[in-house]
Amino acid sequence: MRKLIVTLGFAAAIAVGLSAQARYPVPENIQTIHIALLYRGPAYVAGTTPELQQLQAGHIAHLTKLAKEGHAFIAGPIGAGGDLAGIVMLKAATQDAARALEAEDPAVKAGRFRIEMVSYMSPANWFSFGPVKDDLPMRSFVFGFLKLKAGATPAPTMLDDNMAMLWSMRQAGTLIAAGPAVNSGDRAGVFVLAVDSVEKARALLEQEPAMKSGLFTLEMYRWSAADGIMKGK
Repeated sequence: MRKLIVTLGFAAAIAVGLSAQARYPVPENIQTIHIALLYRGPAYVAGTTPELQQLQAGHIAHLTKLAKEGHAFIAGPIGAGGDLAGIVMLKAATQDAARALEAEDPAVKAGRFRIEMVSYMSPANWFSFGPVKDDLPMRSFVFGFLKLKAGATPAPTMLDDNMAMLWSMRQAGTLIAAGPAVNSGDRAGVFVLAVDSVEKARALLEQEPAMKSGLFTLEMYRWSAADGIMKGK
């Protein structure tokens, strides 16, 4: 519970009730979203060979199957060539069940990717996911984590101010997914911004009361995914 309050103030918003509604709606209908972070595995090799092309085709077919069966909300690759290669947002009863879904990916079974799981809580009256369609265009987003420094405890007034700013970003169409992380170590919150560079995302988020407090740091990645699935405004 402390993590939820510290992260984005969702629990604090529920506690203050009607008084928060003047600045932002109280988060409701919370849904847990499970994220499979696909890191380069022990069998990862760069380049293109017929074998790798076949493995990539199997990887895409697996993600398509998950989407059509209603298990995957959205998926896409991470740019910049680091160890984190891709992200899959999953719908499942538990984090272990979500991991089991992505563990069937041929690229995971072959050791090209390894899975690290993160879950976050998303209020349905703030954010939602639309249907996956074959003709949706790809675009760049910034996916990231808000990380709480060890021993830090933000003041309640800062949490309220932070919620108000997040809502204004949501209303502007910039913040399209966000919520407090669950059992994710120092990764206190998850967010997706509809901007095309980490630099633009940093400039926006550094205006947040949470960032100005000096109690948080950012971990961010440029992410390519289908446009029109993640919905804020």
